[in-house]
Amino acid sequence: MKYIPQNLPIRFLLILGASFLVWVATCAADVSETRTALQQLSSKVKMTTLSNGLRVILYRRGVAPVFSGTVSVRVGGTDEAEGATGISHMFEHMAFKGTRTLGTKDYPKEKKLLEELEVYEGKRSRGEVLS
Repeated sequence: MKYIPQNLPIRFLLILGASFLVWVATCAADVSETRTALQQLSSKVKMTTLSNGLRVILYRRGVAPVFSGTVSVRVGGTDEAEGATGISHMFEHMAFKGTRTLGTKDYPKEKKLLEELEVYEGKRSRGEVLS
């Protein structure tokens, strides 16, 4: 059996403790740097509400002459009034269904298919066909 120095556990605990202190100091520096970066970022954000109620949030990076935009509309199921559920889903379908001139290349053919889908959906909802 090899000789194990008696102060080995103490050395191990000292090294472990020193490592822990270094880790804590590093975490504190990371939190401070993160807080500073977040403050710098938020100082560049401009928020405006237009007269029609539309909220606009702008962040200018100024790196390249490029615009990127996102439109977010609060019309999901969680935004529906009690007793009027499903209306958002219906509007979604209406918005993307198209018209005689918009969203289709052959409206008469599409109309026939839509009518067939309505018949099929009616049969499916009554249990006459499997989904």
